Amino acid sequence: MRGLAAYEMSPPHVNALKSVLLNVSCRVLSENTSLLALASACHRDANVNLERADRLLALGEPKQAIVEYQNALNVEPSAHAQRGLGLAYEALSAFAEAERHLQAALEAKPGDLDARVALARVQTRFGQYENARQQLLIALEQEPKNTEAHRLREEAEQGYVATIYQNGLSPQSVPRLLASLDQLASQYLGPKEGFVLSRINGELDIAGILSVCPFREADSLRMIKTLLERGMIGV
Repeated sequence: MRGLAAYEMSPPHVNALKSVLLNVSCRVLSENTSLLALASACHRDANVNLERADRLLALGEPKQAIVEYQNALNVEPSAHAQRGLGLAYEALSAFAEAERHLQAALEAKPGDLDARVALARVQTRFGQYENARQQLLIALEQEPKNTEAHRLREEAEQGYVATIYQNGLSPQSVPRLLASLDQLASQYLGPKEGFVLSRINGELDIAGILSVCPFREADSLRMIKTLLERGMIGV
């Protein structure tokens, strides 16, 4: 033990150890600095690709823009690049690809209003009216005066209403209660659904019920459809 203590306390060995540790620290610092420099360079390259892609998309060159957005995405994950790819594919009417990239953009950045409105627009073109309506509700909560979101909401709601009527429900259909009062009491109904249900008396047709509901037509029809699916009413 006396010899070990002498070894540990020996100044030459302490100085040698300090030198080794200093060299290791310098190498680690150098490697980290190189990695940071590389990451910074990659970020700059991705930004160059994004700027070039945005210009191409604005000039009406979606195919070339896709190449640049993809190059940016290959360098660095980016909600901006995903949104750009979605918009470029939308311009080419490749709606499935557009939807996929716009959803990826929202997963990376849920507050991206432009991506959300674009996704709703693509879903409307795709005939996914209810999905589009849900996206637009979120968008309008985020920015109540967004003109494009309001325009798309009208379009999506018109498409939704037309789809409901094409699938067998008619404005002249007369809904009636199928569930007893006890059964209704055991079902959870929101205040809006409760209001719609209270207007179903076996006499008013769908058009008549919609005329007395203080809700948007698409919302009222969606609630009637839900009540039908739950077996609480029939036509």
